[in-house]
Amino acid sequence: MLAESNIAAALEELDLAGAQVELHASLRSFGWVNGGAETVVSALKRELKTLLVPAFCSEACAPTPTHEHVERNAWTNEDYFFNNPPPPKPFDPLTSPVDKDMGVIAQTIAKQPGSCRSTHPLCSWAAWGEDADYLTANHSWDDAFLPIKRLMERNGSILLIGTSLTSCTAIHLAEEVTGRRMFIRWALDLNGQVRRARCGGCSDGFDRLFPQLEDVFRKTQVGACRMLAVPLSELVERAATVIRSDPSITMCERKCDRCLAAFAGGPVE
Repeated sequence: MLAESNIAAALEELDLAGAQVELHASLRSFGWVNGGAETVVSALKRELKTLLVPAFCSEACAPTPTHEHVERNAWTNEDYFFNNPPPPKPFDPLTSPVDKDMGVIAQTIAKQPGSCRSTHPLCSWAAWGEDADYLTANHSWDDAFLPIKRLMERNGSILLIGTSLTSCTAIHLAEEVTGRRMFIRWALDLNGQVRRARCGGCSDGFDRLFPQLEDVFRKTQVGACRMLAVPLSELVERAATVIRSDPSITMCERKCDRCLAAFAGGPVE
């Protein structure tokens, strides 16, 4: 059974004491932690200066307005009604839920006293710690990855706890660096207006990049869990280089519509 001290020691081994991190984590990957997610979060707060986690919310997603048509956007109203039972709910960073697939650790961090949550309706981020306000403030709906960009400016790192590159949102930022345009979706704001919002695409193929990126990661093991850490700017730069040299490397096995559209450069307006 793992304790807070085991997780804290692993963070120190990864040279993350006092660091600012974009975190993607799986509680299940540890096997068994005494105290569950709260213990993991306590260790993270004890060792790290700032935590940034995805707090995405799908319930604000709205059907495409009838006057809108975007080529190569990999989205139809049939997709919307399949994935999002109507009607949409206005996004409120104070009350809208964090999607379950973000994981219980991210959900727990978002609820911590002093945590902040950004206002992007579909790709909201939650932050705790010294730079939480800065990372989450004024999150434009046109820039899904703005909090990551701000963290990168502060020399932040990525920490993957029991997750792989399929959960690493910064790879979408690397796609954007290569010139791929992010997808357009629509969401309901607090005034009841349907507005455009940018978001990333399919990430199911991102593990295909790992063999060419593995050497940039620091690694350790905590129980059954593999923990990986890397400077954010280094990962984005290396991933962008790999994608430029082999644009198809990000495609999932299904070669889904989103992967094909991203390969072609993203939406055309």
